[in-house]
Amino acid sequence: MGKASKQNTEIVPSVAEEIRVTPLQLAEMLVQTPDFEVKVGQKLVIHGLHVNDFLAAVAASEWQKKLQVLMDAFKQFYLEVSLEGSISLGEFNLADHAWTLLPGQNGSFTIRARPTSVKKTVNELVSFLNLLPVGQALSLKPKQDLLISGLSSDAMLEFYRFCQENEGGPAREKEQDKLFASACQTLSLKHLSLRIYGVNAVQIDRTIDVASGGILFRVLGNDELKAPSLIITLLPTELPQNS
Repeated sequence: MGKASKQNTEIVPSVAEEIRVTPLQLAEMLVQTPDFEVKVGQKLVIHGLHVNDFLAAVAASEWQKKLQVLMDAFKQFYLEVSLEGSISLGEFNLADHAWTLLPGQNGSFTIRARPTSVKKTVNELVSFLNLLPVGQALSLKPKQDLLISGLSSDAMLEFYRFCQENEGGPAREKEQDKLFASACQTLSLKHLSLRIYGVNAVQIDRTIDVASGGILFRVLGNDELKAPSLIITLLPTELPQNS
């Protein structure tokens, strides 16, 4: 949910600058500017919330659960939202299904957004990439994560142990090829490798999630590389030598 800290709800000064948006308007703003800051002297009023989200937020007994309702509401816009900073929970308004959020005593808070993760199996990715012209890759949106699911727990744990014991990039890449090939017979039959690269990126983080049966690939940038993205492609492997 991010590093949001809640402060006691305070009376908002009448001079506070009101930023009044619907969930759709805020989502459109976050697509253009993924980091949206609400500063001291401002208040964010989100109105026109879906009645189910509005009632769920009102009924939630803990402030973390109230904020989680709000963040979950943005999944309909294909955005994963987190909140960071100092937040004061303001009033709910039944008339227009509005909720007011304010900076807490410690300063401002920031709403951060990134596109929802793409979740596909190896077979699904390979089937799609096989339809593309040779050498063409699938490019994800900037900062969009990729969850490759449908992998066996034993295969993922073996890959994890290998990565712990081997730091070299080429060695890990070959082991990853084996992992994907074990989940997709087409790769072995056509002598192909499913490869994932970063563009305008510092690195790619891989997180093994046994519960979901997959590996999450997250591309990381920095202050200079602010829009890193993942590309997915098929590359030919070396044909086996005849003995």
